[in-house]
Amino acid sequence: MDFLELAKKRYACRQYLDRKVEAEKLAAILEAGRVAPTGANLQPQRLIIIESKEGMERSHAARATSGPRSPSLSAPTPPRHGPGSTTAR
Repeated sequence: MDFLELAKKRYACRQYLDRKVEAEKLAAILEAGRVAPTGANLQPQRLIIIESKEGMERSHAARATSGPRSPSLSAPTPPRHGPGSTTAR
């Protein structure tokens, strides 16, 4: 299968079954994520495996209460170069 065929078969799943992923499948998924290339080869990924309903509920609660970042904690935006830009090259 070439890349174009693979890209055409891609889809986003938004409905999930209420059952655990088999250990063998989970191990294969984690191994694929571990060896996959990363941007600039910096390996910035974090894989989080939640196997219990309680863990999932805690994860949702943590995301709901984290809120937006303070502007003082945000990374600076690099200058834009292009049409309408006021920054000279």
